[in-house]
Amino acid sequence: MRQVNVSLPDDLRTKLDAAANAAGHTLGTEIRLCIQRAHSWEQFDPQTQRLMLLIGQIAVGTERQTGRTWWHHPAAYFVFRRTIEILLGRNKPPGEPRINPNELPPNRPVAVTDLEQAAAGLEALITHGHPLQDRFETPRPPPSPTTPTPTGPYKRGATSPLGGQAKPTRRN
Repeated sequence: MRQVNVSLPDDLRTKLDAAANAAGHTLGTEIRLCIQRAHSWEQFDPQTQRLMLLIGQIAVGTERQTGRTWWHHPAAYFVFRRTIEILLGRNKPPGEPRINPNELPPNRPVAVTDLEQAAAGLEALITHGHPLQDRFETPRPPPSPTTPTPTGPYKRGATSPLGGQAKPTRRN
């Protein structure tokens, strides 16, 4: 391992020191862990990175809105889940959720053709600690240089946070 000298702003150094102390390790370990976490995002395409960031912001917003964390209170969970559903609904690709079984990859993580079963199987694999990227790495084409990115407040007709056009949501 090589050592690297890094200059840090005082406020960042204070945050890193606090995180290292809370975790019971050194400042160097905390900095390495932060860098490793930052690089772990590279396995995801830009739209998925934005979705993950937005879900984190939804968690913070839910707690501010309800005064509770989403995993501890039914009302907070409802707000959190519904906000994610709205976000995903605005970014739903057109068409019906169907795929020709002959078009599915032969080495897929869950060997089913039913989409509900595939979703349940993927959730089980991920929840029970079987990281998909280690076992089922599939080459992904590079992102398109024309992929839109968010440019301002999220509103009807604007570019959505995940790329593409924002869509109005239906109210029940």
